[in-house]
Amino acid sequence: MKLRYRLFLRRKSVYYAFDKVTKRVKSLKTKDKAEAARIIVALNESDRLRAMNLKLARIYLRHANPLFATRTWQHVFDEIIRTKTGETQKRWITASKSRSFDTIRNLVLIETQAEHLLRVMNDGKMRQTFICASCTTSPWK
Repeated sequence: MKLRYRLFLRRKSVYYAFDKVTKRVKSLKTKDKAEAARIIVALNESDRLRAMNLKLARIYLRHANPLFATRTWQHVFDEIIRTKTGETQKRWITASKSRSFDTIRNLVLIETQAEHLLRVMNDGKMRQTFICASCTTSPWK
């Protein structure tokens, strides 16, 4: 299998990666040849092993913070509510109880896909909430 990225040095200063597919050049932002070589290997590996990347990312995240692998959206709601006070806290409590969030409430954060969030946003009630949150006046007055 041919490698997608190629390493080269431009003007004897910074190393760059050349993408053979898109024909684009990207700065690796390093002058160290060994570091640049490691980055190129990582880029080529990521292209070759796409399915493995998510598994590796989860492993790294678990080692960085063991709780990260178990945090759910309910935990996010609870933490946001804990940091708010007064009327804002009441609004967050009400919003967090919305049935629109039931689809992601117990979903682990690192397993969340864009489709999950779109499903929440496409719910009629949530769409009204998002629209009204950006309005300066209520559309029902």
